[in-house]
Amino acid sequence: MANHTINVTIIGGLPTCPDLHVMKGDTVNWTCADDYAIQFASGKSPFTPKMTFVSCAGGTPTPSYTVKKPPKNHTFKYSVFADVGGASPIVVQDPQIIIDDTGGGGGGPSKKKSKQGKKRTGKKSKKK
Repeated sequence: MANHTINVTIIGGLPTCPDLHVMKGDTVNWTCADDYAIQFASGKSPFTPKMTFVSCAGGTPTPSYTVKKPPKNHTFKYSVFADVGGASPIVVQDPQIIIDDTGGGGGGPSKKKSKQGKKRTGKKSKKK
């Protein structure tokens, strides 16, 4: 499990931050030199306890939030609001948190019976 800090940076007067790939149990927080806020689209986020909106003064990091067990390969989009030099808050809406599929798939052997209702033995049957 990893701890991630997303740095919101102001480039050309616009707040930017990278996409982030996470796994269950990772923690995430944000920081920015200017006053800022984070809001997840549709009120959905990958965190426990649920976090859909947080705002902080410049230089203050958000609390750390723990990634719960959402669907694998799911993406959570959010918006970043920043108060850049007293101008109207500027919004960037394309950063996202992406849940990586690191489970390896498979899930173990199947317990289903074959179509004939017989357990397969791996032996070929002789035709008469």
